Amino acid sequence: LTMTIWNWMNCLTQSRNICVAELTEANVQTIFNRCIAKEGTPEDQCFNSILFSRLRGYSPDAERIVVFDREKMLANKNNIQYLYGQLKNVHAGNDT
Repeated sequence: LTMTIWNWMNCLTQSRNICVAELTEANVQTIFNRCIAKEGTPEDQCFNSILFSRLRGYSPDAERIVVFDREKMLANKNNIQYLYGQLKNVHAGNDT
């Protein structure tokens, strides 16, 4: 699925976030940043995730805690699942 820059930008501005995109670093980074909790996000709407966890073999100095906004994650669920499916296919060696 190839999208033009214009289509992707329109997708990012839609409140429903039902648009899907190809697996690129820029698209993943955009969705990641969109889902990070901002100052003023209610605490009960936030959850933590650990990047580069010691449990995965990273050094304690590499470990980072990221706070996500639960509502923004749910709003981007379809995009995240679609990109994850593409990543899974790439690692499985599938062409589709």
